[in-house]
Amino acid sequence: MLGDAGVGKTALVSQFMTSEYMNTYDASLDDEFGERTVSVENSLSTYEPHACVVVYSVVARPSFQHAEETLNYLWREGYTQEKSVIVKGKPWQ
Repeated sequence: MLGDAGVGKTALVSQFMTSEYMNTYDASLDDEFGERTVSVENSLSTYEPHACVVVYSVVARPSFQHAEETLNYLWREGYTQEKSVIVKGKPWQ
């Protein structure tokens, strides 16, 4: 799960992991754990994921630009030739 801070990555993971919070998300969880950043290079080499989900906020152009940079990196490194990449626009930030 890759994307700018605050675009809804944690909410998506919560929905994949359990139906308990389906269609709702407690934003205070982000406050509790603070902002997290992820290095695409380290994530790909350390975890060797089967796929990537690149998330951006449809109301925040900088998050879309960050998603575009991430997709370009994945393409340059040849990741998109062998793995699935999903792009998801979230309607909130």
